[in-house]
Amino acid sequence: MADAKHAINVWTGRAPLVMSAAAIALLIVALTTGWERGAKDEGAVAHSWQLLVGLQIPLIVAFLATADWRRPVGVAGMVGLQVLGLALAMAPVAILKP
Repeated sequence: MADAKHAINVWTGRAPLVMSAAAIALLIVALTTGWERGAKDEGAVAHSWQLLVGLQIPLIVAFLATADWRRPVGVAGMVGLQVLGLALAMAPVAILKP
């Protein structure tokens, strides 16, 4: 059981970082290519970005629920990286307001 908990913890620790990187890459591609620029409503880019950002919250909660609290510095470091990734993924939208 401890191995399954550890595997879930590792996965939920890394997945938000990958999702933030994917959200940033999606924004870079959309902004540089003009993808869906003429759309009258939110398109696939906006919805994909929203899913990539929004689904990180339950993953971070799952990471915290399965964390090894005997090592709080490691847990705090990973949560810090996750929050930084989330902030970096959200920053272009907040700044540029596309």
